[in-house]
Amino acid sequence: MSASRAHQAGKREANLRAINERVVEAIESLDGGTSGLFTIICECALDNCSEMLVVPRAVLERARASAVQFIVANGHVLADVEHGIEHGEDWTLVAKHGAAAASAAGET
Repeated sequence: MSASRAHQAGKREANLRAINERVVEAIESLDGGTSGLFTIICECALDNCSEMLVVPRAVLERARASAVQFIVANGHVLADVEHGIEHGEDWTLVAKHGAAAASAAGET
């Protein structure tokens, strides 16, 4: 993947993550933070993806502990810009590397 495409992938995933964070905040404000599972949009770099994932709160918290970690659908991992660090039934927690990580972290 080119550096430009890796940069775009990082930005797309960071934008999807921001949307998911707003959704989670809204859910928590309604239920007082008692939800154990959250439905989020896949945070992958695939342009046409709108897959919904059900993710445990603990996984969501681990993903949010790093600016370069995202939750994507199984099969949506782009090995040239990220690697899986945890897997669930229908999701994978990934960590970006290289230009995609820098882009996702807002360094470029």
